Amino acid sequence: MDTQVGDVNTLAPFALILPAQTWRQLAQLAECLTQETLQAEAELQERPDLWQELGLPRSLRQAMSQHTP
Repeated sequence: MDTQVGDVNTLAPFALILPAQTWRQLAQLAECLTQETLQAEAELQERPDLWQELGLPRSLRQAMSQHTP
């Protein structure tokens, strides 16, 4: 796992301690967001008429038109 974006660290230099319930909620929300993102990607794959309207870059539209994951 790369912990940098460019030359900037993305990890805090300290531990973050969360209550167990908060961690479970964050984990559940992350899983839901993953599912929503996958569903949106699948929907967009089938709706090329929306790509330009949504402002997707040409390189992304070309990649999506190849129907490869």
